Amino acid sequence: MVRRWTPEGLHTLFGKERILNLGVGGDRTENVLWRLSDLPLGQISPKTAVIFVGTNNLSRKSDGPADIVSGVEAVVKKVRSAWPNVAISVMPILPRGPDFSFREKDRVEINERLALNSSYRFVHVDEAALTCTQPMPDIASGCPNYNEDRLHLLPPGYSIVNQALAESLNARR
Repeated sequence: MVRRWTPEGLHTLFGKERILNLGVGGDRTENVLWRLSDLPLGQISPKTAVIFVGTNNLSRKSDGPADIVSGVEAVVKKVRSAWPNVAISVMPILPRGPDFSFREKDRVEINERLALNSSYRFVHVDEAALTCTQPMPDIASGCPNYNEDRLHLLPPGYSIVNQALAESLNARR
């Protein structure tokens, strides 16, 4: 999960279910794998796992698309081995950077490759709405979905992500 994802937003998605958010700022796929190896995973039995990781790997130029896809899929494999019956949703790597084009070609390739894997549900987020590249009648100017760093989402951005995840989770039921 994501450290900045608010409990209110998560409860909107999951209702009264207990939520374990393992998001830590700055984590890369290898950090998540280490944390999963260090936790007593057998003591919990989740129904759903949402994996939202990979954007921080883009920050390291040596991590190419294949490396990042392998890292995300290794996290999925670790989650699946701990909880064979868990429903897994993988979130895309979202647009980022001053003009939302930071390593865009690599980001798109990663998401395309992740979307091909049938061992989990890949969540498609409306990137045009998220980056405000489609007209938003209720917004006069600017894009209220991202923090000034154009990396971290603000509550309206999480609302768009929540909607995409909710649609994906509801399609599974």
